[in-house]
Amino acid sequence: MLRKYTYNGGPLYRAEYLRRCFPFIFKGHKATFTHGDLQRKNIILREKSHQDQECSRLVIIDWEKSGWYPGYWEYCLAVCALRWDDDWSLWIDRILSPFVSEASWFQSLRLELWS
Repeated sequence: MLRKYTYNGGPLYRAEYLRRCFPFIFKGHKATFTHGDLQRKNIILREKSHQDQECSRLVIIDWEKSGWYPGYWEYCLAVCALRWDDDWSLWIDRILSPFVSEASWFQSLRLELWS
């Protein structure tokens, strides 16, 4: 990843700094099977009455990006996908375990390395 960064013109000193930081930032996370794209558009909530009782069914769709990733992965991707035009950001911390430091680094790296 950092080789590609420098190949595309990223400064060597920045790549070296990131190379030294990565083991401290993203260490100690167990692999977890995760969806890989948890956004509102992939959550269906169906509410209906069933024999005089209210019942709900929540379905998560669109699993093609799922896999075994570090525990912080889903949270970081969800934060990166935020549009900040509603309260979805407040729900993410209630749905997923928050990894705020990792998400901050992840967002910064995503913008710098893949923009």
